Amino acid sequence: MKIIVDTNVLIDGLNFSDFEKVIIPIVCVEELDKLKMGKDFSTASKAREAIRSIEKATNKIAMIETSASLPLSFSKVLVDNEILRFVIQAIKTDGVDYFYTKDLNLKIKAIALGLPIYQDESDNSKCDIYNGYREITLTDDEIAKHYGDSENKLGLLLNEYLIIKNKDGDVIDRQKWNGKGFIHVPIKGIGGKKRGEMDRIEALKPFDAYQACAIDSINSNDFTILTGKAGSGKTLIALSWLINALDASVQKITKVIIVYNNAPLKGSQQQGYYPGSRTEKALQTNVGGILASKLGGMSAVEQLIRQEKIELVPACDIRGIEVGPSQALFVTEGQNMDSYILKTAIQRAKQGAKIIVEGDILEQQDLKNCSFEDSGMFRAIEVFKDTPYFGCVKLKNNYRNPIADIADKM
Repeated sequence: MKIIVDTNVLIDGLNFSDFEKVIIPIVCVEELDKLKMGKDFSTASKAREAIRSIEKATNKIAMIETSASLPLSFSKVLVDNEILRFVIQAIKTDGVDYFYTKDLNLKIKAIALGLPIYQDESDNSKCDIYNGYREITLTDDEIAKHYGDSENKLGLLLNEYLIIKNKDGDVIDRQKWNGKGFIHVPIKGIGGKKRGEMDRIEALKPFDAYQACAIDSINSNDFTILTGKAGSGKTLIALSWLINALDASVQKITKVIIVYNNAPLKGSQQQGYYPGSRTEKALQTNVGGILASKLGGMSAVEQLIRQEKIELVPACDIRGIEVGPSQALFVTEGQNMDSYILKTAIQRAKQGAKIIVEGDILEQQDLKNCSFEDSGMFRAIEVFKDTPYFGCVKLKNNYRNPIADIADKM
């Protein structure tokens, strides 16, 4: 697919590999050049990041000029209208399939002109979901100013992370806003010593800044939500932390109560009833597969259950549970719970309990008759963000298999 883009698409971060060819009007490049020198700290950082992405992309073409014209009713001095002239030319003569813009007014004009608009499925309320962090790119001078000033110029929420990159795009620091100032977030792993029975997960070290922030959030907050696509590490990080916390030499947690809602994969057929007790039934479903794959096999899971270190509870039975001060509530595949179910689960936890919810809120929701806005994870993030108990991190990178990244496009 060949597209021609607007400046705002580049500012928001365009994945060039999603497209065969990306045409960039020269006026957009000029806009980025002005924005990177602007006084708006966040926008300037995004503009520099966009310029760097353009430079690295091998499938981009800068469109230098156009001979296309607009109806006389269109102003000749607006940059948006100049972009439209480039779009008309590119679609008519350069084989471009779509115009990609996130500017509603510009989109209305383009539709009025009969131009084909690229429909980005994520370009809706999902774009507004709180990720739990901001990413900024700073020059050497801006880095010095940032460390010399404790003011929250970006308007970060309480417990929101700041991932700082240099002009080469390398992460140079991870910080967290605690309401009074920025705190450095160190790179801490989970586990690391052989401790016999409880060492069912190997020592886990964060692969990137996002995973480092996720581990910090679980360490420092009562309630953490981890989101991200398949292979980003959200389940592994949560279970690694919980199993490590169960160990007698650590003993942060005495028991983990795992809550799940066994929604069948969207479009798939259920196999019918499973034999056995509630726990036996659970181990035969997706939650059993998840635990076995992360904890080293089904025998390891069954042993933890016999030791009453973990308990599996289907969402339909959560009214009958209580999560004590030294216990943890772990909600897995949280995208398959609506707001009422997840609220009920969270309310089972007493003060001092640890709560971790993980799930792919954007891509893997299988719950029927539940809109994105009614999703429990989305509502929980909206309600709990900017409170002293809560942290949220969206994990970005797939570490399972590069094939999974390609499969995302299916």
